[in-house]
Amino acid sequence: MLEVKKVAYSYQEGQTILKDLTLEFKEGHVYGLLGANGSGKSTLFLSLMGLLKPQKGMIAYQGKPLSYKKKDLYIYRQEVSLVFQNPDQQIFYSIVKDDVAFALRNLGYEEAEITHRVDKVLLELGISHLKEKPVQYLSYGQKKRVAIAGALALESKWLLLDEPTAGLDPEGRRLMMSVINRLAKQGKNIIISSHDMDLVYDCCDYFYLLADGKLLTQGTKETAFIDRELLLQANLEQPWLVKIHQQFNLPLFENEQSFFSQQNKKE
Repeated sequence: MLEVKKVAYSYQEGQTILKDLTLEFKEGHVYGLLGANGSGKSTLFLSLMGLLKPQKGMIAYQGKPLSYKKKDLYIYRQEVSLVFQNPDQQIFYSIVKDDVAFALRNLGYEEAEITHRVDKVLLELGISHLKEKPVQYLSYGQKKRVAIAGALALESKWLLLDEPTAGLDPEGRRLMMSVINRLAKQGKNIIISSHDMDLVYDCCDYFYLLADGKLLTQGTKETAFIDRELLLQANLEQPWLVKIHQQFNLPLFENEQSFFSQQNKKE
């Protein structure tokens, strides 16, 4: 379990980004961390990775406070992986297969095991055909999937995705949603940070909504998005499935697929 316990963080005096924030992430769930730009989502992710140390409160993993010793963080980051919003921040090698293998080689894995893991995650993400391709010729969406592949190759227990659909065209967004849903079905523990309400509604089963560095509200699909006025105050919109549920007295569908499946049955 990952825990955020009364965490506060400021980049400079008078500019507090996280304010006494307490959240709990249990295994077996896909969490949505929602908030408008400037709400503290990225700062929280950097704190969860030990890249920032809270000035108050603490991050805990498996019931123990996070240790900031280099050796301890090295071990921790094999279990908790972050995929940055901009994939260029974590792609280092010129060829796809070498980049995905980068962390495994640093950890001293045997080449046979590295090859097995790289081939496995490239297949899972539908990018096996890019294995030998130079990264410079990839689209932005392809780079995002390569970055995710590098994290998955570590077989981390937790995967943190920062704005996974940012900068993608509609087709790229659809592919990314498919990847996330497939990983969720495989039992991967995932936390998605985003202001894309429809993406997170579709992919996640529990939600934390942030505003101005504080917890605005939390809950399931049935509870987290019901108060439209509260969301608007935080510069957030209701997911479209929640809107039609409230405005047209329709059932609250779990995702887009279930909604359109129901409509097709009516026809």
